[in-house]
Amino acid sequence: MNREVTVWAPATVANLNVGFDSLGCALTNPGEKMVVRMTDDVGVV
Repeated sequence: MNREVTVWAPATVANLNVGFDSLGCALTNPGEKMVVRMTDDVGVV
């Protein structure tokens, strides 16, 4: 059984404005990456 899942979502320019949004357009391959792993520990981290 696979105990790890990786998800990547691309960034959008839906709310493009001056400042940090404009600076973010200069990045290569902008987006968010999330890795979820199952462990033998009890609980949620």
